Order: sequence, then C-alpha cells, then structure tokens
Amino acid sequence: MTVLINEMTSERIEIPDDHPLVQHYPVQMESKLVVSVEDVIRQGKYEGFAQVSEEVYRSAPYINNSFLNDMRRSPAHAISSRDNPRPKTEALEFGSLVHIAILERDLFEKRFVISPKFDRRTKEGKAAAMLFQAENVGKTPLEKEEYDQVKGMVDAVDRHPIASKLLSGGEKELSLFVFDMESGLPRKVKIDHVNRETHVLSNYKTTMDASYRAFQRDVWKYGYHRQSAGELEIYNLLAAANTNMAPHIVQEKARPYAVAVFLLDDATIEKGTHENRALLARVRECQEQNRWPAYPNEIQTAALPSFAWDEE
Repeated sequence: MTVLINEMTSERIEIPDDHPLVQHYPVQMESKLVVSVEDVIRQGKYEGFAQVSEEVYRSAPYINNSFLNDMRRSPAHAISSRDNPRPKTEALEFGSLVHIAILERDLFEKRFVISPKFDRRTKEGKAAAMLFQAENVGKTPLEKEEYDQVKGMVDAVDRHPIASKLLSGGEKELSLFVFDMESGLPRKVKIDHVNRETHVLSNYKTTMDASYRAFQRDVWKYGYHRQSAGELEIYNLLAAANTNMAPHIVQEKARPYAVAVFLLDDATIEKGTHENRALLARVRECQEQNRWPAYPNEIQTAALPSFAWDEE
C-alpha cells in the first residue's frame, strides 16, 4: 500500500500501489509516498472527497457547474470566465459572509469582528481606531448593522426545524473530484453540507425572495437543476450510493429572514443530467478541436419570444 499524507490536515490516505496516482509519483521510499493532496488536486490527478481551501478548489483544473453554465452562453464565454474570474459583487461578498456564519461558525467568530464607530477627526478617535486595529489583526471589521443582519439570519436558520437539522453534523464545504468516464473529463463539485451516513447533500443559498415561484425561476436562471444533478451523480459514484436527496436551503436577506427548503423532483434532476451531458460533450469537442467559438458568424433571423405573443 502507498500512503498519501495531506500536509495541511495530516490526514493519511492509503491507496493500492497500482493506483494511477502512484504512477504519477513513481519515486517511493520504504513503500510510502509523502505528497500533498492539494498538489495532486492542482495537477488534476486526484479523485475522491477532500476538505480543501477555496483557493485550491478554484485552481484545480476540473470542470464545474459554473463552467458549464457559461458554456450554455458560448464556449468562448466559458474560457474567458475561467481565465479572467469576475470580481465579487457586493451581493456575492455578503453571500460568502453568511455562508461562513451558517456553515463555519467557529471560523466566523475568528475572522470577523464588530467595528465600533470612531471619530477620526479627533486624536482620541484616531488612537481608539489604531488600538482596535492592533487588537484585531487578521480580522475583517463589520458594521454593527451588517453583523446584526447576519446574526438574525443565523438565528432564523436555527429556528427552522428542517434547515437546522439538515445543517447539523456532517461535513461542511466538502469538495468532490472525479474522472468522468463518459466524457473523459475531470469534474468537480463543492457541496455546502454532506452527511455521508444519510447520503444527504445540502446547499445553502441567500436570495431576496424565497417563495416557491421565485425559486422556480432561480432554478432555471442559475442552473440549480444542473448543479444538483452533477452533485448527485458525482457523489453517488464516489460513495457507491444511490441517493436523490439534494435539498436547497434558501433564505431571504431581509427581515424576517424567512427560510424555505426545496427538493428538486426527479424529472428536473433528469433534465439537469441531460443538459450536463450535452454540455460536457461540447467541452470535449472544443478541446479536441482546440476551438472555443462565441456566437455564430452568419446573420441570425430573430423573432419575439413566445411569451411576448400573449401580450396585448
């Protein structure tokens, strides 16, 4: 057996000596191989579950749902977004903040702190601000209003009987990497919460409207059906499971911070799987041809969308 040691967590992973990973790292000492799992992931040679940083996950050369979403617009857009990551908007920054508060509460307390208001026009105010910064090196200051908003959202999730149960125990922010046999492409997903005992994969999302109809629109707009389909497919392959439980916990960002939990039906998941397969085949075609086109070069005849004909 060969032993991989995760340098960040000291986790030891035993794999057979004939595993493909060993072939990538042929130099062994006393039948044991010491290598960073993060390095293997960055090289696109890892398959399995892993707890890795956001930087490692994003840098891993695997196909994820965001890339496939961009492929729906055009291959050129997918490559451009991959090579030129879009800066986070204020909404995305807040979503990330709440994600940490909901899923990684200990980390939230370590990374963020309420910032008092300082009158920097006075010597006393400037001195107090400098002291605050010195006492909270490495922490991100939050306005009290923003902190209270996050705290209110956390409390609302805790009060929800289903959402709180779905997010208890298990593993948070779990990354999955797999080599897709049908397309021949490496794929990755990152799931907010995974319970490997019950095989339930939960994702948490913030929104302005968590009503049923609004979520239906968001599923189509943001490709949540493809996301869930990909997560279920990859998880079932790695865990040798057969689950269809991938609930979405959706919470509004404004008071009363209402929470709703949705589970996509089988037909919607099947459609997501079908779309993923078509998009993966398109990625493979672009790779083989080394050509990532944008829109058609010829003139396109345009017509009103179908819904417009119903309006007077």
